[in-house]
Amino acid sequence: MTRTSKRLVAACWLAWACSATAYATDYYVDNLGGSDNNAGTSISAPWASLSKVNGATLAPGDTVSFKRGGTWRGGLVTKGGTQGGGAVRYGAYGAGVKPRLLGSASLSDPADWAQTGLNIWTSQVAPVGPQLLTDPNFDGPALPTRWTFSSKIAGTSLEPNDVFPASSISAPNPNSLKISMNGTSTVAGSIDLYTNVFPVTNGACYKLSFAARATIPMSVAWYNFKLWQSVSYASMADQLDFNNVNIGTAWGKYELYFRGTATDSSVRAVFRLGASAVADQALYIDSASVTGCDEQKRLVAEVGNLIFDDEQSVATRVWNEADLIADGQYWYDPVAKVVKLYATHNPASTHTRIEAAMKRNLVTIAKQTDVEVRDLDLRYGALHGVQTSDVQRVLIDNLDIAYMGGAQWQNQTRLGNGIELWSNAADVTVSNNRISQAFDTALTSQGIGPKIVVSNVHFLNNLVESSEQCFELWNRPDVVGESTTKDLTFAHNTCLHVGTGWSHTQRPVQDGSDLLMYRSPAPMTNIHMINNIFYGAVNYFIHLNTKWNGYTQIDLSGNCYYPAAGALLLRAGDETGATSYSTAAGLVSVLPGAATSMYVDPQLVAGPSGILVPNPAGPCAAKGYVPPSI
Repeated sequence: MTRTSKRLVAACWLAWACSATAYATDYYVDNLGGSDNNAGTSISAPWASLSKVNGATLAPGDTVSFKRGGTWRGGLVTKGGTQGGGAVRYGAYGAGVKPRLLGSASLSDPADWAQTGLNIWTSQVAPVGPQLLTDPNFDGPALPTRWTFSSKIAGTSLEPNDVFPASSISAPNPNSLKISMNGTSTVAGSIDLYTNVFPVTNGACYKLSFAARATIPMSVAWYNFKLWQSVSYASMADQLDFNNVNIGTAWGKYELYFRGTATDSSVRAVFRLGASAVADQALYIDSASVTGCDEQKRLVAEVGNLIFDDEQSVATRVWNEADLIADGQYWYDPVAKVVKLYATHNPASTHTRIEAAMKRNLVTIAKQTDVEVRDLDLRYGALHGVQTSDVQRVLIDNLDIAYMGGAQWQNQTRLGNGIELWSNAADVTVSNNRISQAFDTALTSQGIGPKIVVSNVHFLNNLVESSEQCFELWNRPDVVGESTTKDLTFAHNTCLHVGTGWSHTQRPVQDGSDLLMYRSPAPMTNIHMINNIFYGAVNYFIHLNTKWNGYTQIDLSGNCYYPAAGALLLRAGDETGATSYSTAAGLVSVLPGAATSMYVDPQLVAGPSGILVPNPAGPCAAKGYVPPSI
């Protein structure tokens, strides 16, 4: 095939393949037949877990291949390569369906739910494994020997305290530990509290829980709670929960979750309190414990969606427990980390499968060069399918991505994209992907900050179905003139039925648009959005909410537009107002680059695997997505 998209993808693949070193290592991952104790360097001795992959040291040119037909829960965090040594490549091996990464917890067992009110069912997951550390009380006049304390703030002290109000919160013993903080600091390590030691195993899940109150409310950032090796202070675990701990003046229970990144018998939980301390503040702590947990089920992060019965339906999110009044509504309790669902019967008895999509990316590529991710199936994450930030020479190819997004951004606004290029991006190709049911946008390049440069970025031969928007583009610098977007191509893609997905009716503002370009003061040059098919958008073909001066730099030639009945071709304006256009003449008057496109029915027919393609004898032949042959 001689189409532009195929030539560019082939060129990228050839250049990267030729740059790989002769000393690269191939690793294999099999969730059922592997073990993290294996070398991972052969199909007969593969690794097993995502945590092993994420914690591995990889060299330029290395490959990590997941077994087709396998399933992993969690997110992949990539390692980068070098231009001279080659890309680090993530993909698939074997026969069968693509390896699947799930960003969700399964709540499909009736035992996962307990009835806690009239037609209210609450997710229930019992702890797994023994209690590794427990400090139920702090009796006696001396400082408990199982805690150690370090402070660089004069006058700060640690002492037993006997005022734990057992009546207000369940506790084994009505005594607590008091930390008197007599100074202020911006450094977390200026006040540290260490527990006694306990063992940690690589890949295992751990819950740190404690009761606390403060005389002055304090917010401790999630990353100031650590599991550290007791002598070297090396980190022994990654955080699974990214919510800050907001301690009020009344006693409350708090939980944080970790995944072990090493195996060690002498680990401490560390409370780094200095950056949150204020003068004359006292913090009381009691009932601290560390217990094993089940990461596959425990809702360690915000739940942004519930997907039922292999994508037959989804739940509707409400923002207050009192709003649970109709079947299928759910509320996520961020303190207890449970879901409450309105249902007349146990949800797992009426649904064969329930997936709770948690606030995580399925693939994260951050501040790296020379990375390739391809041939994976990504589903049920409440953030993004793939998110990059500050990257160069990246290929994202032949992924299946479905049911992404739904996590809270601010107030009642939610977010979540299929593939998001955030901030700086150079020499990036996003090709041959199939994306459906993204809460926001299936494909996007966007960023906020100083000196954001986006260059030589190509979105080629992708298929988007039933997402709220198909493609979103904006670059919002702190200082106008420091940032630019140039040499960007969005070509030979097909966007079907945007605005008809699961998120549309749950959004405070509905915006089913094929192309969304708004609030983007950075200069845009050499932008090509060509030879695409846009079919069935429910609101707009283009939503242009920006005061760009370079409309002539946007090439919209060769596209085929066929919106849903009643949809508009263009909504153009800014925050102060907008004008809508329903005719091709109106669209071209604002965006002259659209003059050579067509506004006709592409006559879609079922192609390979049932995928809709334009009638080869119709007016839009040779445009849009073609299923890849590789």
